Amino acid sequence: IRSTQSEHVFPAKNEALLTLDIYLSCKGLYEAFLYCQKLWKRAEDSRCIDTSKECTRRLCTWSEKHNLTNKLMEMPFTAKDEVYLHECFD
Repeated sequence: IRSTQSEHVFPAKNEALLTLDIYLSCKGLYEAFLYCQKLWKRAEDSRCIDTSKECTRRLCTWSEKHNLTNKLMEMPFTAKDEVYLHECFD
């Protein structure tokens, strides 16, 4: 997989989602959470925010499917993350 995962280039949505899927399938919930958090920290415009939201949505869906929502809620979310999480789970 060609990666644009540098600190200077925000990934395209499809690349970000593919990377998240790889984290979820190979590294687990915590690493996937850290990846989403990294995206949120780097999101500066509406395209990047939309990508971050989509990754967070997929992380939430995955955690529900695998009965790990309680574990997900124990993660150290930032205030920005928590606002969107409330939208996902309400």
